[in-house]
Amino acid sequence: MLNTQSATIYSLAEPMHGGRFTSVLSVGSRKFGHECSVCGFRESERVYPLRIRWTVEEWGPGSDVIPDFNWPRAHQILLVSQLVRDYLQERVTGIRFGAVEMVDDPTLHRPKRITKRTKKRVWLPYEGPPLHEIIVDKVVHLDIERSGRTFTLCPGCGRKQFKVRHDAQDIVPRSEWTGEDFFRIDENGGADGPVFVTQHARDLLKAGRFTNLSIRKCGAIVP
Repeated sequence: MLNTQSATIYSLAEPMHGGRFTSVLSVGSRKFGHECSVCGFRESERVYPLRIRWTVEEWGPGSDVIPDFNWPRAHQILLVSQLVRDYLQERVTGIRFGAVEMVDDPTLHRPKRITKRTKKRVWLPYEGPPLHEIIVDKVVHLDIERSGRTFTLCPGCGRKQFKVRHDAQDIVPRSEWTGEDFFRIDENGGADGPVFVTQHARDLLKAGRFTNLSIRKCGAIVP
């Protein structure tokens, strides 16, 4: 039986780490449809499996340190280590794991000899730990008024365009939530937005002491 009391929710994001970890981008992760001529919004759908490309910043020494949580498309895609998968898969609900493919810049060639002047980065063929995508399918809706949001409708496509009050919190009606520990919020980008977690998942993640993960309190599930 679900708890009828309010329950705190948290968002997951990449912390500011100043280049300590390696950089990664998604490649062709979404298939885009028609663009609205008024607001510019384009419908899209995910493409699986996740394809990634390791990168390196233009300035700085680079990095070949692969963290537990990687962020190939801002906060929208969760790429995690085998350690995270083993830790979470029997302990939380609302997630499944997807395969990961790696591609490289065809103009990039691994040097025959690594010197002190060679920027640190992840090279292919990949020699690091197994990686997996965390896929979150559940999408809930906010209580718009209680979440401090107002919206207008785009005259071109009818999409809701939200304005958010500066002190707003994310308030999810309990009727929207069916017990998942991981979920997304439609009004916060839906499948293109950040991942949210319950107190249970937050406590597990904190206890796991995983690298490259920031957890922020952002609202509640309420009766």
